Amino acid sequence: MLSTSRDEAERLLAKSLSRHIGYTSGASGLDRIFSTLDAFRDRTSAYQSELVAFLQEARDLEQSEPLSPKYAADVLSFATSMGLLDVVSARDAKIPRYAASEIGRSLLGAAAIGDAGFYNYYSTQIVLRSDADYIIPILRFLENPLDIGLQPYFIDYQTSLRERRLSWLNQVMPERILLERITDQLTWVKKSKSANALLDVEIPTANTARHHATPRQGWVMQLGMVDRQTRQLTPFGEDVLRSLDPEHCYFWISPPADALQSLRLSPIPPGQAEDEIRFTTGKLPPSDSEIARLVSDLSSVMRRGFPAAKLIHAPQASLQLPIEYIFYRSYADKRDYRWEDILDALFSDFKGTFERFSARKGKIGFYRVVGS
Repeated sequence: MLSTSRDEAERLLAKSLSRHIGYTSGASGLDRIFSTLDAFRDRTSAYQSELVAFLQEARDLEQSEPLSPKYAADVLSFATSMGLLDVVSARDAKIPRYAASEIGRSLLGAAAIGDAGFYNYYSTQIVLRSDADYIIPILRFLENPLDIGLQPYFIDYQTSLRERRLSWLNQVMPERILLERITDQLTWVKKSKSANALLDVEIPTANTARHHATPRQGWVMQLGMVDRQTRQLTPFGEDVLRSLDPEHCYFWISPPADALQSLRLSPIPPGQAEDEIRFTTGKLPPSDSEIARLVSDLSSVMRRGFPAAKLIHAPQASLQLPIEYIFYRSYADKRDYRWEDILDALFSDFKGTFERFSARKGKIGFYRVVGS
């Protein structure tokens, strides 16, 4: 029995065909976007006005130009689009109320551990899941800069990508009513008043390219994918690009496999699934000693990250944190660690140190450090 409903599968498909953050204001730096999480270190939720004031106060401490309420609100929009924050207020609420998501609290835990390699890896995963369509062309251009410049390249890249995606949708969804259930969710598809008009793509303007491409150059440097001095791809950046765009013809990071199965689409374009993004291929199986070493290291990560990653209303943290660390070590060690097996081994070897809890939904669950 398929676990993903048709409506949810269509939402995930549309997300995969428009994997970018559309806001322009508020994009200047990942540090500021990630700093929204600091407001939730000791509280479960906060109203937008409180978070705007928090961001403005933090900017004042930097002794830089004041942060306008509009700009601060857009920073919150970026954090929400990246999955760091959840909107927990009712839909008709006049003032939005936010809470740190499981991903957001796990990122706080990753920062507390003090491992820069892991933090950059996890941050990169988060950014790519929400913004890969705009990050990949930046990396591709910096790998081999062209005389036309970044912004014209960005426009050409996005136009070609959108045309290829629309062509594929027309192929796999010949029925107009099904096609429009997806295209109505895509901002880059031109809307027509005529029911019989052919669909077409919006071509990004030079202004749009400037607002999106310029700040993301800073992002890829901050994430360690591009060297700040040479402006060339680092080995990490090369691995990311090679894994997501091996044939120089990036199409997407796809929805999870069960969502694609629910939609029964064929053919399916190549691309890693959003729940299985990996930055290396051909990893070797780990030895028993390597597994034991990882389990020991993971126990330390879970203890050190727990105070920052745990929920405010309950002494437990999402298993997202150790799972992402296992993914990172798979990349760093070039070993094919199965996160399910590693977690089972950890809770068996350290059963007096950690407790494991099931999730109300999903398969990830939570953990607690005994005595905390």
